[in-house]
Amino acid sequence: MLLLHGIGFDPSALASWRPHSSGNLPCRSLSGGFLEAQMGQLTTTGMWQHYQQGLRLKARYVDKLKFLNANYELEDTYVRSTDVPRTLMSAYSNLAGFYSTSKNTFPTKASWPKNWSPVPVHTLEPARDHLLHWDSACPRRFQLFNERAEFEGYQKFMSQYKELISEIAQKTTWNVTDPFKLEVFFDTIFVEKLYNLTIPAWFTEAKYKELKGVLDLAIDYIYGNGEFGKAENVELIRLTGGALLNAMIENMQKAVKKESPVKYIAYSAHDSTLNALLRTLGAKKNVVPERVPEYASHLVLELWKTDDGSFEVELQYSANSKTDFVAVTDAITGCPKEEACPLDKFVSRSNKYVSKDMEKECKVLPSYVRGYRSKFT
Repeated sequence: MLLLHGIGFDPSALASWRPHSSGNLPCRSLSGGFLEAQMGQLTTTGMWQHYQQGLRLKARYVDKLKFLNANYELEDTYVRSTDVPRTLMSAYSNLAGFYSTSKNTFPTKASWPKNWSPVPVHTLEPARDHLLHWDSACPRRFQLFNERAEFEGYQKFMSQYKELISEIAQKTTWNVTDPFKLEVFFDTIFVEKLYNLTIPAWFTEAKYKELKGVLDLAIDYIYGNGEFGKAENVELIRLTGGALLNAMIENMQKAVKKESPVKYIAYSAHDSTLNALLRTLGAKKNVVPERVPEYASHLVLELWKTDDGSFEVELQYSANSKTDFVAVTDAITGCPKEEACPLDKFVSRSNKYVSKDMEKECKVLPSYVRGYRSKFT
């Protein structure tokens, strides 16, 4: 299972950014009772979103399917997060909901938080986290980003919006030179619109919609989707989501062979992580048509044993903390257009997208080593 951190923003802690010429991303105090908060901080609304998703997962896997015990057991569950405060906090919030009826797994002292069982969440420093963190140390990935950005079809597309991009750079005094920086600006405006804050007068609704359309296409393309007359880049898709896909397949194969007692494996990560995994499945555009998924969205890969003893997988998706899980298995390329996909079929269609040795695959090709410098770092 992959869960996206719930960055639901609420008035008690909203991180807002105003770009400065220094290139840093400072915070500012906001009017209307908003407190100054560090950019990217999880708010109480985000915590609540993940708690609600934890309850939804409990309803499915504990209450309905009886797949897991309501009481936390160490061997049942493994949770991993990126080493980022908001994803760690999202995982803790989610687990608080999932194990909200656990018994005899916490002290019964009056001052102990009600019904809270401490569940371990594992992590790894970002530079070495090829499994979940898109910004892990992988020079080849950024090399491929550069190659995608230099493609004529992409350059022609972006040139149509040169005036808009130049205006953003001029008004913000920030050198907006690539789509990743444009994302930061857009996401800030998105959050301020969400809370009815005052948007700069020069950035009209028409410009907002225009920039959204640009980023919806540009970001997916840069990450490897086929677009602008260029085919998908299998290597880039593998270097962004292939390690996680490989881990999930290995987990399922261990379960089939009964080599591991763990039943429930959860990953708390980022929108880029969820998108990357969906690209390895060929399902990104069908499941998340826009640039990024909603806050607190969850993607679940389930392994089922059929009546005849064979195994199949189902892909389930909950778009946000208010929506139920729906089967989206039919969005996986190379699988039957049905609710489930035979495990062997799923593995075979995934072979070209899995990464088994990221350290080796991430090395910059020899012809690029001398003088190589990424425009995206």
